[in-house]
Amino acid sequence: MQSNSRLNSIEDAYRILDEKILPELLPFKLHQLYQEKVIHDNLMESCYFEGWEIALLDTPLLQRLRYIHQLGTAFLTYPSAIHTRFSHTLGVTSLAGALYENLKGKQYLKRIGNEELWRNERATVRLAGLLHDIGHTFFSHCSELVVEPIWKKIRIDSGILNVNPKPHEFVAYLIITSQYFKKYWQEVIKPEAYEISIKLEDVASIIVGKLISEDKAYLTDIINGHYDVDKLEYLNRDAKTAGLPITYDKARYFQKIDIFEEGGKASLVMGQGGIQCVEQLALGKIMLYPYVYQHHKVLATDRIIQDIVKELLDGKCILENMTISHPLDMLLFIDNDILAYSAKPEDEGLKLLLGHIKSRSLPKRAFVFHREYLVEEEANIELMQENTKNFLETFGNPNNINKLREELAERISSKMGKKLSYHEILVTHPGSFNIMSMNSAPVLTKSNTCISVDTFWLLSGWSEVHTNKTDYVYFHVPGDICVKAYEIIASYLKDKYSFQFQDKRIREHCKLNAEDT
Repeated sequence: MQSNSRLNSIEDAYRILDEKILPELLPFKLHQLYQEKVIHDNLMESCYFEGWEIALLDTPLLQRLRYIHQLGTAFLTYPSAIHTRFSHTLGVTSLAGALYENLKGKQYLKRIGNEELWRNERATVRLAGLLHDIGHTFFSHCSELVVEPIWKKIRIDSGILNVNPKPHEFVAYLIITSQYFKKYWQEVIKPEAYEISIKLEDVASIIVGKLISEDKAYLTDIINGHYDVDKLEYLNRDAKTAGLPITYDKARYFQKIDIFEEGGKASLVMGQGGIQCVEQLALGKIMLYPYVYQHHKVLATDRIIQDIVKELLDGKCILENMTISHPLDMLLFIDNDILAYSAKPEDEGLKLLLGHIKSRSLPKRAFVFHREYLVEEEANIELMQENTKNFLETFGNPNNINKLREELAERISSKMGKKLSYHEILVTHPGSFNIMSMNSAPVLTKSNTCISVDTFWLLSGWSEVHTNKTDYVYFHVPGDICVKAYEIIASYLKDKYSFQFQDKRIREHCKLNAEDT
């Protein structure tokens, strides 16, 4: 990718942030003492924010989150899912403070704490909540997937973290630990004016899931752990805006959560009486993935945005007045920048992609692959299983996916006598999601011993059923060639992998009429 030559190391990243990105997103100004505010939210109701939090919220770095959709392109499928990273950030910050206030009443913090420690720790987790999504770029996780290999290499080469954060978390870490941000914090925000003392390194560590220290593990857990408020917030907001009837008992969740110290490590645990709340969250996540995050139309529109990002980073096309040389440049743009700009006339592929999103002239589902749609012949069952495994492994590498799309575009063009770009052939695979991590979530029993959630109920069964029922590969093409494309895609897969398909079931899934062939 061309951008790799411009962003090769952690030193490059800090230099670019200090010299180019942060001066635009955090312009220096004279210190001003901000007053506290109450911000009203349709889900969180009235939320109180300190003056120093308002000072940060009023910067371009945070305000840009107003214009980045929380769910990427899901609003094209779920019209009410138009909430943003900004509203989510307000919710996470509010919940982080509320959870810490609740923990103050528990035995551990009562024993080790005092008013000054409580005030500073509460401010620390609230600041982590406020900044946890500042590394997101346009269309959220959608664009993040494209730049993930770049950030992963830089992070591993630098050796600065012993954890595996998501790209936006790593970018947030870099921003907060940059010299520019540290100076802005001390000279413009001036935390001492608000009588708080926060270590920015601690905030950055919390966001990426790194422990500040063993005895402060609960601070990281509040933002990035088994029982973090980030999950509490997004599961609730995403479900409500998409129209899914998912809920959990937040009051009981807060009531039953506690801090448990063992071997010098003080972590968040759920009291045995709160197991039902954890189960509600797990069920909610299992519902949200297939119905919203992995809906076939959402996957298709997300793929279009990912194609746009890749074209821009590869330097194959340029949007008017918009240059993206490397992933950090993406911080300077929002969703509307992508949708509002026009591609230059020579950039036919980009014009096509932008047109799909702007007019919602989206490709249609022409073919669906699933194990259950294969014809099982006893003599060839081992070969079929091996070929299925090989086919699904294609989706672990973006280059392999694009090669598959190019081969299909070439075959469909040849068979139909109509030139198609690989941008018009969208192939998506939802993949699995990490529900099993909740299996090891700690639970404090009535006898004051700590055990894992899987002692009470096993998520493995739920996870296996979900994977079996949703492990689809979707093929989307222009709507006017759906029926003919179905035959060509089926033929391609038969030739390459020796698959035999249950034709009727796939046509029914895709809502195709065989008589139109």
